[in-house]
Amino acid sequence: MQPAKEKKKSNHFNKKYMIKTVKYVRMVVQLIFFVLLPSLFDQAFTGVKNTADAIGKGNVLQWDSFTKILLILLIVTLLFGRVFCGYACAFGALGDYIYFLTGKIRACINMKVKHGKAGKIKYPVLAVILILCFLGKKDLVTKYSPWTVFSFIASGNFKETFSSSLASIIIFGIIIVAMSVEERFFCRHLCPMGAVFAIVPSGILARIHKGKNCISSCHACSKNCPLGIEPGAEEERGECITCLRCVVVCPGKNLSIVNNKAKN
Repeated sequence: MQPAKEKKKSNHFNKKYMIKTVKYVRMVVQLIFFVLLPSLFDQAFTGVKNTADAIGKGNVLQWDSFTKILLILLIVTLLFGRVFCGYACAFGALGDYIYFLTGKIRACINMKVKHGKAGKIKYPVLAVILILCFLGKKDLVTKYSPWTVFSFIASGNFKETFSSSLASIIIFGIIIVAMSVEERFFCRHLCPMGAVFAIVPSGILARIHKGKNCISSCHACSKNCPLGIEPGAEEERGECITCLRCVVVCPGKNLSIVNNKAKN
């Protein structure tokens, strides 16, 4: 029979191994999407802007590639939650890589950042962008957008990058610095596409479920969540990016992926 001390040590090792495995598998998946489909975020949000622009001008909505990509991502979110944000968004991956690579710098200067819950600024950001597009100012949004700068960098078009507006370059630079300080900073607070996904009912087929044996004083899940949310909380359900970190860190194995149809 395995001694209790050795068993505890083995369980601790297994949990650390699982956490690292999930972390690196997700980073590899993100890298694949980052290399092969870096413009998915920009294309989907172009679909959002084009929709607002068409409504404002009273035009018929064009069934183009941007609209199709937006619709596909909305359906995926509706069925499985915000897996796009957790695994396929190039901008989200950029934030994860920056935060990972600057970890030793934060440790050296003993920087401790208290990660609060996902912010609500992204909703006003989305509203302002939609209003500008509705008023026919879509080009203005593109001109001052940090995503435009990122799109040029991701495509290797550095000439166009430096020809972007100074404001968009400065905003992009500030976001990069903030990403190195706070995990998923852009996703938490500013991402208008994230606001779109958060508004959409999500996880109809599958979602993270918290069991009844949760230790209320633990909070291992929310402390380790890149967005600082409490799994299972209905008011925060749309914020979850399904990274599964909470599932593997839960000491009581109280979190799991459930099939809503089977559960209901």
